Amino acid sequence: MKKIRFIVVLILAFSTMIASAQTTTGYRMENILNQLNRTTSSNIKAALSKFTDMTNHWSKDSVGKLTYLEVIGGYSDGTFKPNQNIKVDEFIKLTVTAMGYKPEAGDKYWATPYIQIAKDEKLIGEKEFSDYKRPITRQEMAKIIVGALMTKEEAPSSHELALIRSGIRDYLEVSDTHKDSVLIAYRMGLIGGYPDRTFKPTNKSTRGEASAIIVRFLDPNMRKPAEPDMENVIILPDYHKNTHVLTPHGNQETFDMTKAMLEALEKSKGFGSRMFGPESRNVGMGLYENEAAFKYNSEHIFANKMQMALGTKTALLEGYIGSVVVYDVDAVKELHYGVLEDLFKFCFEKDYEKAMGELEKVFIAEKSSPKYFRNFTFNNRHVRFEKYENDSGFQFFISTKGYRP
Repeated sequence: MKKIRFIVVLILAFSTMIASAQTTTGYRMENILNQLNRTTSSNIKAALSKFTDMTNHWSKDSVGKLTYLEVIGGYSDGTFKPNQNIKVDEFIKLTVTAMGYKPEAGDKYWATPYIQIAKDEKLIGEKEFSDYKRPITRQEMAKIIVGALMTKEEAPSSHELALIRSGIRDYLEVSDTHKDSVLIAYRMGLIGGYPDRTFKPTNKSTRGEASAIIVRFLDPNMRKPAEPDMENVIILPDYHKNTHVLTPHGNQETFDMTKAMLEALEKSKGFGSRMFGPESRNVGMGLYENEAAFKYNSEHIFANKMQMALGTKTALLEGYIGSVVVYDVDAVKELHYGVLEDLFKFCFEKDYEKAMGELEKVFIAEKSSPKYFRNFTFNNRHVRFEKYENDSGFQFFISTKGYRP
């Protein structure tokens, strides 16, 4: 009986789980939320009339609401300065006030009571900030506002957050301390990204932007939850049938190869399977003679006839993205040749036919040569074929683009 035809393995990252908490924040916020629900356009207009620089600003609705609710105020010169950077202590005050707290200003430093409440509520760490008077960054703002939100609402699932991660192009630039908060802020519609799908975590934020974020914290109807970019997501089960989400961050070439191979599996005349290994962080794809052979192989793991790997650190030589080990040439040519064709089309593009010609030579050599070694380069990828004496079949390695051994 023919068993497994090949397995594809890739290294990709996935996210951690976020826990949610419940406190009395919702009860404390009842008054401000009731007042917000009763706020009219006339109330907002009257509040904005205090400022000389808010007539045409995009954030005027948010600023008007928060001014009416006495969450935020302007300057003595009659301006609001919506484009001015907001400071750490100012954003902490906004958040704490929106949570329903009304502390008196500190004697020596006005923000001291607000900062202490933020620490007590675990919005910030005891020594997280050494300077509260500097402009706050977007990722810092996300951590504070998400911390506040989690005191009254449930966090999205880790599966949802993993999907959202694919839509943030500069996610790897977010500090580890702020990654989960940024994902939650995105998913729940508190903070959005830029048109180029970046978050710009270390950028400063303005008073107008902060006002919009606080209003979204107060009013779920003002949020625009982010939807996943499914073009940059792969969802796979593990051996225990748990679902895992893979995204391209840090390894776009491997991710693209994974997607190409998943699509190529459809060309098999046998049975295809795919699986994620959470311990090894590898993705495996297997091709079998039929489903019965797949089930048999699940119980007899040493019955492999062919194995293929992409992006694995254990099976590959340095600089190579994929390897294929063929034990049964006839079975592969009969059932899974189309999968190899699609792999070569993806890897070698315009040089695909030349590369397939080299593969055919190896298929022939496998029948007649006890040992075989051959190298070639197509489409800026190096390929290395190997067959050792007494081995059944052969193996070959495909490099990353631009690699030269």
